[in-house]
Amino acid sequence: MKAIKIFTVLFAAILLGCKTNDDASFDSLDVSFVRFSLLVDNNGNALQYPQNNGSLLEVDEYVHNTVNTIKIPIKLSTSNELNVNVDYSIEANGSFAEYSVTPQSTVQLSSEKPVDTIFIRFSGRWNDTEENSLNFAITGVNNNKVAIGWPRDANKKDKLKVTLGNLEKVTYQLSTNLVNLAGNLNEEAFVDVLFAQPIYNADLENVALFTETFEAISVCDGDGATFNYALEQLPFEEGATKVTYKLTVLETTPFEANLQLSLVESFGQNFELSGQAVTQFRKAANSVRSGNPASNWHNISDPLHRTWGEGWIFDATDNRCEWSNFNAFTKPVAVPPGSEFDNGNGYHKYKIGFVGNNPPIGTNPFNFRRFYTNASVSSPAYTLAEALEFFPENTNSTVKGLVKVIPQTLSFVRSSDDVTFAVPICGNGTYEFNAANNRWEMFLEIHSDETQLNGLNDVVRYMYIFTVNSSTDPPNLAEPCAAPIVL
Repeated sequence: MKAIKIFTVLFAAILLGCKTNDDASFDSLDVSFVRFSLLVDNNGNALQYPQNNGSLLEVDEYVHNTVNTIKIPIKLSTSNELNVNVDYSIEANGSFAEYSVTPQSTVQLSSEKPVDTIFIRFSGRWNDTEENSLNFAITGVNNNKVAIGWPRDANKKDKLKVTLGNLEKVTYQLSTNLVNLAGNLNEEAFVDVLFAQPIYNADLENVALFTETFEAISVCDGDGATFNYALEQLPFEEGATKVTYKLTVLETTPFEANLQLSLVESFGQNFELSGQAVTQFRKAANSVRSGNPASNWHNISDPLHRTWGEGWIFDATDNRCEWSNFNAFTKPVAVPPGSEFDNGNGYHKYKIGFVGNNPPIGTNPFNFRRFYTNASVSSPAYTLAEALEFFPENTNSTVKGLVKVIPQTLSFVRSSDDVTFAVPICGNGTYEFNAANNRWEMFLEIHSDETQLNGLNDVVRYMYIFTVNSSTDPPNLAEPCAAPIVL
C-alpha cells in the first residue's frame, strides 16, 4: 500500500510539471488556477478566443506589429463550481501612451464563464525606433481555492509581456471603380477609401491621397470635357477602417466627362496601396431633351423589326471604296420603373440597341460582320444592349438632331480557335426624318481602336442607317474607307 501512495504522489508531481494545455490533467487532481492563455500561431499572430489549436502552447511573450486591438484571454481551469475575481497589473516601458486597457485591473471568472478578455485598444501609432512594451502580471485572486498561474515551478503564465514591434504596412484601396453622375448642379457623390488596419486623423493630416485628372472616355471626346467640382474628406472616428470622400458638382456643362481619382502608391512610413487604385466619376452629358426619338427606330410589337444600312468599305477585288448593305435587329432599351427616361412603356426615350432574337447568336450592328470577318456569330460584339443615343436638335425639334455611338469595348471571338479580340468603339453623327422617302435616316462616323488587330488605335468607318430598306446606294463619299479585317 505504501508503494501505491508513493507512486500516486510521483505521478501527480509529473503532471504538475508538464508543459501542456490539457486542463483535464489538473481537473482530475482537483486543482483550480488562473493564468494568461494567449496562443500565437506559426506566423506570430495572436489567436482570438475561442480560437484554439491543440498543438500550440500558451506564451508569456508576444510581439504585436499592428494597431489592431489586442485581445488577451485570462483563463480559469477548475473542476469545482466557483467564482473568482482576478486582479492584474500593467507596467508600461517606453514613451508610447496612446492606448487604453479594459477592463481595468480586474476580470471576473467562474466555472460557467472560465475565460475573460483584456482588450488593448490603440489611438495612435508608436515609433518603431523606440522600445515599447506592456508587462501584465496577475497580482491576486479573491478566492483562496484558486492558485495564480499553472501549478508548477516554471512557465506559470502568470506574467505576459507584449512588445510593440515594427509596425506592418497598412494597405488601402478604393471601394469602387466607377461612380455615375447625372451632372446636376450641386450633385453629391461619395467614394470610400478602405484601410486594412485602423487609422487615425493624424495619419491623413497634410496628405495628398489622390491625383485628380480628367481622362478621355474615348477618342470621340470633344474639347472641354471637364467640370468644376469640390472634393472633401468627411470626418471619421479615430480607429476607423474606412474614410469617405464627397464630391460635389459645382457647374453644369453639356459635355460628358470622366474625372479620374487615383490613389497615391504610398504615403508616410506605413501605408501602401494594394487593390483598387482608381475611381472614375463619369458625368453624363447634360442635355435638356424632349420627345421620344428612340421609338422611331424600333417596333416592340414586331420581334423581326430591323433597321437597314450602308457601310463605306474598301473592296480589294475592285480596288476601290464602295457601299456594302446590311441590316440588324433593332431593340428598345429597358429602363427601371420611375426613370426620367421612361417613354411610358418601360423603354428609354433616347437609346436603342441591336440584339438578336436567338441569344447568344447576335445580329449585325454597324455592319461589323463585314468589317471584322471570321468571327463567331455568338461574339458579344454582335449583341449591343445599348448602342445609340439620340439628342434632338432643340427642345421643340422632333425631326432631327445628333446621335451618339455609346462608347464600349466590343469582344470578337475568332471562329477557328475561340481567341477573343477587344475593339473599343465610339462615334457620333446626325439623324433626321426624310419626308420624300418617308423614313428616318442617320449618318454615322464610328471610331474603332484596332490596336489588337492591326496596331491602329483610331480607324474611322462611315455608314448610313435607315428605318426602311434603300433600293439605291447613297452618293459616294470623299472620305477614305477602311478595309475589312480577317480575324
